Formats: sequence, structure tokens, C-alpha cells
Amino acid sequence: MEGETGFLVPRRDMQALAKRLAQVLGDAALARRMGAAGRERVLEHFPLDLCVRRTEAYLSGLRDAHPVSTSHAR
Repeated sequence: MEGETGFLVPRRDMQALAKRLAQVLGDAALARRMGAAGRERVLEHFPLDLCVRRTEAYLSGLRDAHPVSTSHAR
């Protein structure tokens, strides 16, 4: 959330990135507010059990798409 949980900067715009980093590093209250807001957003939208289930499903899909042979050719 722009300005609430962090800042978006244009891709490959190092000056914009440096400006926003300096802004957050120079304002401890802003850094604390954004950090707390970001944490709350993650806890609300990405609960651990859901992330674990999605990761397991993704990894199972990879396993099923690329089975590993357990026999050794000699």
C-alpha cells in the first residue's frame, strides 16, 4: 500500500530508490509506522496455514511434473 506499508519506485530508478530509502532511514517514526502496517497486512492477508498449504501444493505439483527415478541404471 503506497505510503502506508512502503513506497513504490519506478523500476531501475536508483535515484528514486535512494530518495525513498533516505526518507525512511531518516524518519524513525515513519519506519515504525510502515513496519507495523506491513506486518499487520501480512498477518491479515497471508496467514501461515494458508501459505504452508499453497507451498505444499506448489511443491507437489513440481514433484508430480518432474518425477525422479529411484532405480539406478548399471
